[in-house]
This record gives sequence, structure tokens and C-alpha cells, in this order.
Amino acid sequence: MVSYYSINVYNILAMKYVFLIVQILIMPLSISAQHKTEFTRQDTIEFLYKSGKYLFAANSAEFIKVSFDLDSLRALYHISDEELKSIESDIKSNAKLTIGQLHDNDELIFKCYYEIDRPEFSFGPKLKLDLNAYDIASENTTLTIDKLNVGVGSGTQRLDGKISSRSISKFFKIENYDSLDNKYIGSANFEFQFSKDIEYKIVSKENIGDTINMNNRSLVLHKIVENAAHFKILKDSDKSHLQVKNLSDDAKYELKRDRNGSSTKKIWSDSFLYSIFENNQDISLEEFTQKISKSNLDKINTESEYLIIRIDTPIQNLFLFEILYGEKHPLKLFLNSL
Repeated sequence: MVSYYSINVYNILAMKYVFLIVQILIMPLSISAQHKTEFTRQDTIEFLYKSGKYLFAANSAEFIKVSFDLDSLRALYHISDEELKSIESDIKSNAKLTIGQLHDNDELIFKCYYEIDRPEFSFGPKLKLDLNAYDIASENTTLTIDKLNVGVGSGTQRLDGKISSRSISKFFKIENYDSLDNKYIGSANFEFQFSKDIEYKIVSKENIGDTINMNNRSLVLHKIVENAAHFKILKDSDKSHLQVKNLSDDAKYELKRDRNGSSTKKIWSDSFLYSIFENNQDISLEEFTQKISKSNLDKINTESEYLIIRIDTPIQNLFLFEILYGEKHPLKLFLNSL
């Protein structure tokens, strides 16, 4: 099991834990001129300082080696044509749409039961579901829904001790949901896709300076320091799909913290903050404040220009991969009564 503290395919709900420096950088831009007090400015600077220090924090734990087989990994994301037809039919006939309260959020919930013979099959990352449009309202409230999929769930149904069917759920956060007691009606238009394979690259310190192109992503490997890989972003249209494994020098083993897995953190930064701490990682808060004071906070670039991938084992071969999806299938669902 791999934990991702970022937007990712296995559990996009983990974005709650991402240290998105972009959010920090936007703060001064939202403060009107008359309210830019010295306290507000210094508070923001201290927040930026802690964020910058975190960019270059490096540490790694002891690790164990677990056999790694590329073909087995690829097989996890391959669905046969026969399975595709069956699951597509199940989704179109069994999918339900409800609203409810999960993960401390009010959410629009997509759920479907499907049948498949493989006992090890878990469909969570193999179904990509996009919410394209919706029109759901009660007598008093028209819902506003974030189209970003914020979570995924899965389950099984058993009959006589054997798995008879499985379920897949996807969650979308409702911004203005007021009461479960209200009766909501309406519909939502989705598009779903099935995984067909993975695209992958393996990089190490020998690849520093190389450009890594994957799907709609283009990164330059800037440096590897202990357990952190730093990339300059040329193009990164979808942050949610990039996944990581740390492999041994011969790429035959995965390096994990323990049998339960490892954690991966993905951090995005602008070039202004990154360059200050790259050139002086021991910079004091006073020195940092002086640098920031000479630069107008409003000029800080809020674009993500660097990606830092930090894992909890020392990097030998970094295996980057993302799921490739097939044809899009449209699906319109009407909201079920609660």
C-alpha cells in the first residue's frame, strides 16, 4: 500500500493533506491595499518561510526490498475486451446517483455494482469518471458542485461466503448543500473511461538535466537529494495522475519503509520561493524577510514551476507512471430519492 499526500488516482480525497504552496502565495493577492498591515505582511512572510524550508527538507528511513515485476504492475491496469463490455453494461444499468454526507463533506455520490471473475480485481483506479454538467435543486436551493472527483470507495457483496459482485463509488463535493431534509431532484452528465495500460519512466541521478515526457506532462529532472527528486515543470496539465515507486539500482525490487508500504508527498512551488531556498537553505527568517521586503509580495508568481517528489526511502531509481485510459463513454444519471 502506498500513501500519497497529493491529488492522485487512488484517493483524490488525500488532497486535503497536500502542502499546496500556491494557496499560500495567493494570500497577499487577495488583501486590499488598505488592509495590508505590517502584521498581515509579516504573518504571510513567516508562512512563506516555513513553506520554503519544507521544500528542501530531506530525510529517509531504513527500508526493505520487495520484489517488483513490471508486467504484474501493468496487468493491474489492463482490462480485457470481454471484461470491458461487461463492466460498461453494468455501469450503464446499475449506476446510481445520490447525495449525502461523507468524509465530513456534503457530497454527490456516484455508485455502481459490477461483476467480474478476478478475485484480486479492484476497480478504484481503473475507472476515470468526469462530471461534465449537472442540474440539481430543491425548492429553495440550486446546488453548486465541485467537478473535481474528491474521493473513491470500493466494496464487495457476498453470497454464500463468496464474492458475488463489487462496487465502485466516486464522490464530488457539494459547495452549498444545506439540509438532508430537503428533497432534491435533477440529473448529472458524466463521462467514464477504463484504464488500458500505464505509461512509465525510470529516472536516477544519471538523468539529471533530462526532459521526461509522459502523456500531457513534460518535466526536467533538476536534482535528486537523498529521498527527494526535484523537477522543473515545462508542462503539467493534470497533477492528479502521476504516481511513484522507488526501485533498487537494478529495478528488480521496490524499496519500502515496511511491508505496509511507503508514503509519497508531491509539492509544487513557484520559482521565486524555490530559488531563494535552493541558494541558501540555512537562510534565517530575518534574512528571508529582508529579501521579501525588497520584492513586492504582489509580484510573487502563483504558477507552479517546480515539483518536488519526496518519499521516505533513499532514491535509487524513481519509477514514475500514470494510468492511460481508453475511449470515453457518456452517461446521464437522475438523482435517486434519499
